[in-house]
Amino acid sequence: MVGVKASSASLEALRWAADEARLIHSELSVVHAWLQPETFRPAPYAPASGRLSPEQAHERAAEELTLAVWEVFGPAPQIKLREVLKCGPPARVLLDEAADADLLVLGGHRSDTPLRHTVGAVTAACLRRAPCPVVVVSPPCTPSPSETRS
Repeated sequence: MVGVKASSASLEALRWAADEARLIHSELSVVHAWLQPETFRPAPYAPASGRLSPEQAHERAAEELTLAVWEVFGPAPQIKLREVLKCGPPARVLLDEAADADLLVLGGHRSDTPLRHTVGAVTAACLRRAPCPVVVVSPPCTPSPSETRS
């Protein structure tokens, strides 16, 4: 199982999980969690015109899931794939979905230095409470201009 969102780390995690699923001839569940707009409060000064309706939030979440899968697999995935779109706090959704998983794969973050990796709140919660092993995949480092000079 892999959790995805709109980030480069998430796409790297999806690629890694796809390779793993191919190796062990397993189905890959691709999970995207989303929140109803009324579950969080925008800043009082935020324009009301930018707020999404529940239907728009659902559509946006479905598009993000579809785009992530499309970007990694293209039009014809070569593995058995199951897309899961669930409304709820991401950590809770991922932990619930991981109840039957053999492995949970998540995207990590990189800090401003190449030697330090960081995890966000959702990944930290999954690392603490997942019922299965968790793999955190970080996006590749992009070398700074000074590192590319020889």
